[in-house]
Amino acid sequence: MNGRRNNRPKAKRDVSKTLNEIRSGACNVILTTFTALAIVASAVSVLRGLDTGWRPVSAFHVVLTLLLAFVTLRRRHLSLTVRATVVTAVPFLITIGGFLTDGRGNGTLMFMVTSCVLAGCFFDRRGALIALALSFSA
Repeated sequence: MNGRRNNRPKAKRDVSKTLNEIRSGACNVILTTFTALAIVASAVSVLRGLDTGWRPVSAFHVVLTLLLAFVTLRRRHLSLTVRATVVTAVPFLITIGGFLTDGRGNGTLMFMVTSCVLAGCFFDRRGALIALALSFSA
C-alpha cells in the first residue's frame, strides 16, 4: 500500500515531463518554420521596397527576422518559456505592424489568431487569456 502512494506522484511527474518535452519539440519545429518563412518574407519586403520605396514596416520585418534567427540558432540554450514567448509574440507584432501600416484590411489578422492559439498551447490559461485580451484591445 505504501509503495503505491510513492509511485503515483512519480507517474504524474513523468507525464508532466513528457508534456514539457512535447511542448519543447513543437516549439522548436514552429520556431524553425517561422524563421524559414520570415527569411523569405523579409527578402520580399526588402525587394518590394525597391519599387515602392522603403517603409518602416520593412525595417520592422527585418528586425523580427533577425530576432527569430537568433532565437532559432540559440534554441538549445534557451528555456521553453523564452522560445514560446518569441514564437507567440512575433505573429502578434507582425499584426500590429500591419495594422499601423495598412489598416485592418491587409490580411494580418490571422497572425493575431495564430498568436492566441500558440499562447493557448504553450502557456497556462492565464497566458492565453492575456493574449486574447491584447488581441481584442488591438
